[in-house]
Amino acid sequence: MKTYSNKKILFSMPSFRDIYKYLFILNIAYQIIFNSSWRYTYTNKVWLYLDYSFFAVVFVMVIFRFFFRKYSLKRLLYFCFLFVIGLVGLKFRNISIMLVVLYSFYIYFMDYREILTSFFCGTLLGVAGVSLLAVLGLLPMHDNIKGFLVFGFRNPNTLGFYMIMLIMEYILLKWDRPNKIMWFVYGAISFFEAFIIKDSTAFVMSIVFLLLFLIFRFKPIILANKSIRIFLTLLPVILTVISLYLASTFGQSVRTLKWNVLLTNRSYIWNYYFQNYPPQIFPQKIEVVTNWIVNTPGNGAFDGAYIYFLIYNGYFFAGIFIALLCYFIWNCFKHARYDVLIMTITVIVSGFTENIMFSSYQSPVILMAVAALGGILTTTKEEV
Repeated sequence: MKTYSNKKILFSMPSFRDIYKYLFILNIAYQIIFNSSWRYTYTNKVWLYLDYSFFAVVFVMVIFRFFFRKYSLKRLLYFCFLFVIGLVGLKFRNISIMLVVLYSFYIYFMDYREILTSFFCGTLLGVAGVSLLAVLGLLPMHDNIKGFLVFGFRNPNTLGFYMIMLIMEYILLKWDRPNKIMWFVYGAISFFEAFIIKDSTAFVMSIVFLLLFLIFRFKPIILANKSIRIFLTLLPVILTVISLYLASTFGQSVRTLKWNVLLTNRSYIWNYYFQNYPPQIFPQKIEVVTNWIVNTPGNGAFDGAYIYFLIYNGYFFAGIFIALLCYFIWNCFKHARYDVLIMTITVIVSGFTENIMFSSYQSPVILMAVAALGGILTTTKEEV
């Protein structure tokens, strides 16, 4: 009679922790697929209801995890802070703010490697799924305006951002074990972004990340410079101020016109929204006008995360999230988390010309910045 007591069990039931992580991966993947061209190609409401179902399941999982643990006073105050932010977002029916708060609650119960792994796997699944649908002809391969390759997404910048995020997250996960294949893939992605999909922002991100990686790995003495630390910590504030300056002074000097050319007409668009919809204390709705007399530029959407977030969400939310980003950078320095810091600075720089920085599913940065207030960088896997 054969016995299997010494045999390794190949299959076992996943733990609650595994299910928690897998659910987050599936949620990220679905958000990427749903918010690609799929959303505008297949308009059956079943896909929207499925989207809401994911949010509901995430909410239930957070509640379940929250009420079966003990917390220090500091962490209870952190949860109260998040709850208040969520309530204010709910009052103004601001879905983007509510999702950032919900997902920040969610990742609080994960360590930072689990967060990076979840975003990497979820993004990989989502991008592969959308690209496959495009190859099969179920989603558009090119955009309708300039004919750029988009592989099922609405513009090439989105694909470029996902690709650079994937390789950055992979490098962070392999931080202590870099290899030549990893850098070969990094170079291939940079070439693809610069010459195939022609996404200048993603290419700049790849350059910024590479430079920071080389500096932080081989010249860490630079990080001891107090001025550099202060500059990087305040970088979100600096970029916000520059964005406001360009938005409010467009056309008032030759210098601002030159900046507009350099930023491919972004300053002009920022000025339009700044003049017609000046930032308020709290979120405001932008009235999109499309007729033969007046057309709202971009139909209410435009690039530039700092000015966009400020105009749409107001000084209250913009001030809070910019402050949290600064606090997160400072914490990365404090706890020597230079791997996370490199990705964070790269994404923050990209936010000057792109919108994805404050997204709850396209990048882990804003979620980790919010969760850092609860001590996520100092929490071990055993503690969560």
